[in-house]
Amino acid sequence: TKLQSESMNIPQLTIESNSNDPDSESKILKEILNEAKNKHGIEGVVHGGISSNYQKKFFINVCDKLHLKIISPLWQKNQKEYMQNLIESKFCFIIVLILLMLKKNGQEMYHQMSVYLLVHYLDYHKIKQKTNL
Repeated sequence: TKLQSESMNIPQLTIESNSNDPDSESKILKEILNEAKNKHGIEGVVHGGISSNYQKKFFINVCDKLHLKIISPLWQKNQKEYMQNLIESKFCFIIVLILLMLKKNGQEMYHQMSVYLLVHYLDYHKIKQKTNL
């Protein structure tokens, strides 16, 4: 995402977190979004979730507290059709994080991972040359 930010001349704010605690994660997300709102005047967040109610509610809660709009263009899309459309459009996927839902002792648990970065096929070769992938 750093290369994307630089190539589009858009500032990138980052923050590190090693927490699995939802309250701590909420506080961290609120902190970085508040910084983006104050420094760069953002008015909203584009949420890329498709089906995770937990994730959508999490983002809605943080955005509501900061009076930010939330847009979820992929929400409730058919995941199989969505991925097929990306493949047919010649998107190249670089998977850097994956989200898995596991069951342990009958309880659902999330293991941190999710598809995080999609790079259009035509731009892939430019990125590949710059990063030596």
